[in-house]
Amino acid sequence: MTFHDAGVNEKVLSFGHYLLFRSEKLLMDRGRPLRLGSHAIDLLIALVERAGEVVSKNDLISYAWPNSIVDDNNLRVHVAAIRKILGDGHGGSRYIINVAGRGYSFVAPVSSVDAVPSEYLAERAPTRSLPAPLTHVVGRDEAIESLLARRPRRRLLTIIGPGGVGKTTLAVAIAERLAADYQRLYFADLSMVEEPTLVPSALATVLGISTQADDPISNLILFLRDKHYLIVLDNCEHVIESATELVERILQAAPLVDIINTSREPLRARDEYLFNLLPLANPPVSPTLSVAEASTFPAIQLFVERAASGMESFELTDANVANVVSICRRIDGIPLAIELVAARVNVFGIDALSKDFDDDVILGTTDPKAVDSRHQSIRSTLDWSYKMLSPVEQVCLRRLAVFKGLFSTESAAAVVSGGSLAGDTRLVDLLMSLAAKSLLTTDVSGSAIRYRLLHVTRAYAAERLSENDERAELLRRHAQHLRALLDGANDDWDKMSRDQWLSQYGSLIDDARAAIDWAFSPLGNIELGAELTIATLPFGFQLSLIDETIRRATLALNALGRMSPPRPLSEIRLQNALTGLLSSTGASEDVILATTARALTLARATGITRYLVEPLANRGAVHSHNGNFVAAVQAAVELDGVAKSSEDTFAALIADRLGAQVYHLAGDHARSRMLIERVLRHPARAIPLSYGQIGVDRKVSMRIMLSRILWLEGYFDQASQLAGEAIDLAVSDGPMSICHALGLAGCPIAFFRGDLEAADKLTHALLDYSRRYNFNRWSSLGHCFERTIALFNTSADPEKSHVGQPEMIPEAVPFPEILPAISDYWADSLGAVRSERSLTGWAAPEVMRGSTAKRLRTGALQPAAAEVQYGASLAMAKKQKALAWELRTTHSLAQLWHKQGRKSDAYMMLRAVVDRFSEGRESQDLRVARRWLHDSQLSS
Repeated sequence: MTFHDAGVNEKVLSFGHYLLFRSEKLLMDRGRPLRLGSHAIDLLIALVERAGEVVSKNDLISYAWPNSIVDDNNLRVHVAAIRKILGDGHGGSRYIINVAGRGYSFVAPVSSVDAVPSEYLAERAPTRSLPAPLTHVVGRDEAIESLLARRPRRRLLTIIGPGGVGKTTLAVAIAERLAADYQRLYFADLSMVEEPTLVPSALATVLGISTQADDPISNLILFLRDKHYLIVLDNCEHVIESATELVERILQAAPLVDIINTSREPLRARDEYLFNLLPLANPPVSPTLSVAEASTFPAIQLFVERAASGMESFELTDANVANVVSICRRIDGIPLAIELVAARVNVFGIDALSKDFDDDVILGTTDPKAVDSRHQSIRSTLDWSYKMLSPVEQVCLRRLAVFKGLFSTESAAAVVSGGSLAGDTRLVDLLMSLAAKSLLTTDVSGSAIRYRLLHVTRAYAAERLSENDERAELLRRHAQHLRALLDGANDDWDKMSRDQWLSQYGSLIDDARAAIDWAFSPLGNIELGAELTIATLPFGFQLSLIDETIRRATLALNALGRMSPPRPLSEIRLQNALTGLLSSTGASEDVILATTARALTLARATGITRYLVEPLANRGAVHSHNGNFVAAVQAAVELDGVAKSSEDTFAALIADRLGAQVYHLAGDHARSRMLIERVLRHPARAIPLSYGQIGVDRKVSMRIMLSRILWLEGYFDQASQLAGEAIDLAVSDGPMSICHALGLAGCPIAFFRGDLEAADKLTHALLDYSRRYNFNRWSSLGHCFERTIALFNTSADPEKSHVGQPEMIPEAVPFPEILPAISDYWADSLGAVRSERSLTGWAAPEVMRGSTAKRLRTGALQPAAAEVQYGASLAMAKKQKALAWELRTTHSLAQLWHKQGRKSDAYMMLRAVVDRFSEGRESQDLRVARRWLHDSQLSS
């Protein structure tokens, strides 16, 4: 095994089979990173550094929560979660103990490591989306090794077994072991999907792609067909037919994708390998079973570990071994059932627990469909656990069933008790009590404690809730609370980075969907549904849930149309959002402008100037995308007037941003540059979401425009560098931003400088992102780029690459004038789309030059007429101060003069333009011009 230096500034601490990287705040288990939140890892570092000492609660809180007021409950939850992840108590191992009245102590031996195995280092930045571990795996080593041995021959593995047997744990453990064999690992929990038709969308959300409502699987296949991914589909049993169709189509069309499913029944898909996960092994019936013998069985190991985590003094002894074995055998060795019962040892003691948990309780199932004894065991164990709860704990558990995903203590307070956390201090104790009894799991991988119910437990609690007449009230509270959380998310948009915002609020999407579905149901609240839809609009853009958001926005608009009195402000926000969503999917210009016009009409009717900002900005952007620069400038002028009259700094920022775009596109690059610099200097970190769902950060959009302006001005090297910066920034801003940066800066400038290798690479990236997120407009542009590359590759002679009947530029292509700017091939076809509009814009000189050169080559234009056209092109280029276009037109005109015998004039004219360039000597236009000048001189 190869070892490497751990680093001068790194102190790696080792205990058990774990490595703790202090400076990186990273805990690794045999090469596998464990995802612990900042507070949890700080607590662990504080304890490990002072191993053998008792660290007071105050010292731990001060270390992990500096400058914050935190109660003991937070500390207790985090320590309990850390112990569970470490497997504290497993196999007799001890890591953290509670010293009553004093604090906590780390009791395992700790050593410093100077060299770290290379495989540990290789895994320090994993690319995966597996759930954070709730605990470590017990008793499944043989199953894991057996399945790993079969994986090379099996693309589809389905792990079947009853609820609570540990299917998810096994699937995740296998995926972790296979991480190095795949580009990415993805985990999709289908337990939150209630409608079978939404199964493909659930996977698409995990993959981070958008799908179309009419055939979502096709979008998935298009994205996955060349990917080498491992996908885990968890809890398929309630959507078995949809899951089967999805899996079969993916495996057939994406040969490098492998899938692991967990389900209570087989998918019955082609080439499915079934693994029936059995309960943990129990000892045989024996009156003389020793502690040593019993400890070799996984069921007993798990029971002892979980019991010890709640009662530190618990250990397996000659006095209790018979009772422990009896309990584990009676619940069939099912892990969840073992955890539920073992969690009560600290309350009842093992003797009393064994007597209370008798065969009548175990076999007294209330589910007539559960004919399998293992299903009976888990159901009966949940029945027993529920009966053992206090009345208030029962109320709390069943009310928590309305949450689909992770939830905070504050969220639990709002829904469970209908008030604030401050008004119900007992709730924290209730949550901790349910967690201690394994009925609730804690997640400390983030900055704050969050909870969730396991699928089996949530289903059981939901049954209990449905038996109670409080269900309707709980769903209403849940929806109202989600609206408040989403409003807070909107308020925080301009205070956080995109990644921080998604980390904080991205997990709300499943609960938000459930709340919206309830609100629009017959028993819901339509007005609340519309408000929730508006509040979730950022998720449509930031999570690329474009098609879903369009559907929900349309549903909300229809509902608003039936409400009295009207809700114009809500409709304005929805119409504004629809404009951006429809634009990204390639809807027609008429449809998009109609949506914008409706929003603008409503905004004018309010008499409030602020509401005019977004629809005017949208109208200008739509006209810009479609090449109507005159109308775009008019919208920018009107918006600028609105902003100045309102004295609103954000309105002024949006007006400047739109102006920077439309004036550049209209050919007024000097004015655009002035506005670009003003936009970049603006102190605001981000434009608040209340001003609109702007899909591209201004740091990206301004660099896109400035890079093209620099190119046009002749600063070829600076333009290329700035286009690269735009792409780099776009990566952290989101897929919409990436498509803009690639389609409007990266790809065009690569074509301009004649770097076909870079153009090809960037074009493939554009197509990948646009297909992944269902951005049809950008896919259309990418396909045109692909066609252009193919044409250039047909011949080394640029003249011959333009030969042939040109294709029509698709209507959906954004900024269509880009295409004739990169190749004469598209010059004539643009005229059939938007000739008059394009001749007013930034590419007008090149459009005219390219069309003239092409017609001159084919004999469709006489030299005298061509000279006039070149002169008009040159005049436009000089007016725009577009030296790049001036070079191209001058070169074309010089070639014409050279053929007419005006060799000296041609040489001097082109030489004068070439000499004005101070950089970019390796760009194609300058190389070709210099070579022509050289050859011209030799021939004179």
